[in-house]
Amino acid sequence: MRVKLGGKWWVLRASGNLKDYGRMDDPGRAEGRVIRVASWQSEEELLDTVLHELIHCCRPELEETTVTEMAREMSRVVWRLGYRRAEPPPLAGLPAAPPGRSGARRPR
Repeated sequence: MRVKLGGKWWVLRASGNLKDYGRMDDPGRAEGRVIRVASWQSEEELLDTVLHELIHCCRPELEETTVTEMAREMSRVVWRLGYRRAEPPPLAGLPAAPPGRSGARRPR
């Protein structure tokens, strides 16, 4: 999926073999900008991770602790508002979560 963040185009991908929850790479040119999120996360973890990586893309100068805090707070609000991924998953490579699974919070 292509997304525009911080005035730049990025490719957002799911990966089953990522050890981290997510990562973003910006080599300084459009064709190499990619955001990867681990497909093994629960729905709630995935929401937090996607927001975390999107914040990094928009505001790369922010400290990791600031980004973590911002993403965690936003994801909690959005989750409580009822966010759940639509079927089929819009992000290629992400399996659908089992119905009713909310997932445990992860330490960051």
